[in-house]
Amino acid sequence: MIQPIVGIKLKSKRFVSLLNAKGQIAKHVFVYRDDFDGGKIPVFLCKMQTEAKIQKIFKIGQIEVPENYLQQISANADCEDAKKNLIRITTTLNDEGILAINVAISQNKKYKPLKLYQTNVISEIEAQDYQDLQNSLLDYGDFVKCISTDAELLPEEDISKNEILKETNSKVKIEKKKKKENTSDEYYELAEKAEESKTSVAGKLVVSVMLVLFIVAASIILIFRKNFKANLVEKEKLFTNIINERVVNEMNSEIDELKARAALLLKMKDSEIVNSFFSSNKDIIALISDETELFNYEYLYANGVKEEKFLEAVKVNKQSASRAKYGKTVIKNVSHILGHRTAVLFIPLENKKYCSLFFTVDKFDDICLSNVDYVSYIVDKKGFIISGIDPQLVLTNQNLCNDPMVAAYLKNNEEKFELTIDDSIYGYFAEVSNGEFAVVTTCSLSGSSKKAMHISREIICLVIAIVLLAMIIIWFIGKRISVCAKALTEATKKISHGDFNVNLKTSSHDELGTLTRAFDNMAKSLMVRDNAKRALGRFASPLLEEKVQNGELKLDGENKFSTVMFIGIRNFNNLSKRFRAEELLEFLNNYYDVIKNNVIKNGGYIDKVMGDTVMTTWGTPVSSGTPKQDAVNAVMSALKLRKAIIDFNVDLEAAGKPPVTIGCGINTGSVVAGEIGCDEFSSYTCIGPIVSIAAMAEKLNKKYESTILITENTYNLVKEFVKIEEKTPLTSRDIEKNIKLFAVTGLSNEDKDEE
Repeated sequence: MIQPIVGIKLKSKRFVSLLNAKGQIAKHVFVYRDDFDGGKIPVFLCKMQTEAKIQKIFKIGQIEVPENYLQQISANADCEDAKKNLIRITTTLNDEGILAINVAISQNKKYKPLKLYQTNVISEIEAQDYQDLQNSLLDYGDFVKCISTDAELLPEEDISKNEILKETNSKVKIEKKKKKENTSDEYYELAEKAEESKTSVAGKLVVSVMLVLFIVAASIILIFRKNFKANLVEKEKLFTNIINERVVNEMNSEIDELKARAALLLKMKDSEIVNSFFSSNKDIIALISDETELFNYEYLYANGVKEEKFLEAVKVNKQSASRAKYGKTVIKNVSHILGHRTAVLFIPLENKKYCSLFFTVDKFDDICLSNVDYVSYIVDKKGFIISGIDPQLVLTNQNLCNDPMVAAYLKNNEEKFELTIDDSIYGYFAEVSNGEFAVVTTCSLSGSSKKAMHISREIICLVIAIVLLAMIIIWFIGKRISVCAKALTEATKKISHGDFNVNLKTSSHDELGTLTRAFDNMAKSLMVRDNAKRALGRFASPLLEEKVQNGELKLDGENKFSTVMFIGIRNFNNLSKRFRAEELLEFLNNYYDVIKNNVIKNGGYIDKVMGDTVMTTWGTPVSSGTPKQDAVNAVMSALKLRKAIIDFNVDLEAAGKPPVTIGCGINTGSVVAGEIGCDEFSSYTCIGPIVSIAAMAEKLNKKYESTILITENTYNLVKEFVKIEEKTPLTSRDIEKNIKLFAVTGLSNEDKDEE
């Protein structure tokens, strides 16, 4: 006996197989509430005469679903198949209104399931319903496959040793789902064990994501630690440079101020005014020049400094003083001579003279030591310290040439440069010409490693917390991914086979719902784009494809007012004989490029290429604005093309090839535009008498020895712009009246071109 088919009848899918003709079970069939009427899902048995022919159809029961439900409910129904296998149909309705139908096969003959058919058939289906169900089954075709696309097929199982059970009353009833209390219900235990034996998608997803997160996190931490340390070092260097620049600017300002006060002091002749000046400027100690010697006697008496010491300081630094005669401002440390932290500034004067201004370096120290995290100090061009660092070094006029930073400065001739020592100390040097000294600023880089380590620990703790949170979230999300993934998989298969008619509907508003809707929109866009590509082929402009996708261009046919131009090569057959095969193709491709560039630049559309002839249109599919403008653009394109062919011929003759002569035929009028062709091949084009007449006009160029022929329709639109010569009218058995033709010789605002 052939295995019967057991299934349920729905509104949307009409009939869903739960047990097919090969004994394969559809496990997990999901049904939405709006897919059945009145809260009842009919269950049918189809007895098969053959695997492809139904003998009888019985309604063997129904699954009743209450309209108002507050908790999860389930329906259990047991039946026996033709091979005496025991089948259990279990349904569960969740809070979202989705009914999950599960089918299980018993392998234990001790079980006594409730039978759903044979002597307990509720009613044989009525004639009209029988026919409807028969058609439903025939619509789905082969019965050996599970009809439901949501189903997961299980392998066929040999359980024919199960005994035939005694008949019992058949009834499908709905009950609230309770915790399992009766351990004798081993059918339910079997189904639960089968589910638990397989690794869930959520579990796989959690483990996979957890491993990936740990690997990525570890990589990020290692990379971040290295990069973060490098960034900290760069920031330290940047701050060092900024501080150095600030010190340089303040030192320049201080030098300028000292020079200004020296100039003011030189102008003072009265001793009382001089004493008043020194009282107000206690940092100024003395001013010595060829004409005058002024001293701050209050400072000298207070510190026990004799006047001869100042003259000695000038004498010791006479080389620097001589540089001041030639316009150089030079600063030198004289603390070791005067016994106090002081410096002398040699200031150039007129007529190769100079003055020596002695002052304390307290202000310089304040400038250098304003930022405790960075060390700045001042040295002259020979390496002697002027200010900064240890005051004792300044007092003894210590030479820092053995210091790596100063040694690098003395060796380097650049005004600004930087130096890193053992990746632990960074220094930046800037030479100040206004005083011939340099500002050195250094910082320690060892703190960057400690900061990077501290932040790395914080990141590790944060990553661990994120991973744990992600595991919890993904576990719940993973349970919902399966249904969405199956639907998208089936839709992807359809698209891969060229069927873009995918209609995915979802009521979910989370990311999965967004993904499903986005996939559905993508399928629709692909269908529109596929139709557009089939209809328009290779567009002359991407704008046309965009218009089709936006629904701005009709493909099913419409009347449009257009200007049509045919472009052909004269004596192409004779010309082609003078080219080898590959040369001929190269020649034609270059020729078509000239035409394409010219037509598109003038607002035209390449309709089709027919051998050596090209059909172009204006106004179809896109207009330049008005029929008159379309006609003018077409004629202008022909005139420009005539000039472009002249340049094209120059290249041909240079290559030893014969020149090309073209002919253009232009006509204007109403055409029928739309998609023409078959399912396998179609294109967007225009047809009608206007097109045929333009083609005829192009052929007559050879007879009339012209390049551009236009009809009367086109001439009436462009006559104010062009010069013409009227030719013999066009006559043909295919047209009702003669068509006036005009040869375009040029534009009305220029001399007549030679044909």
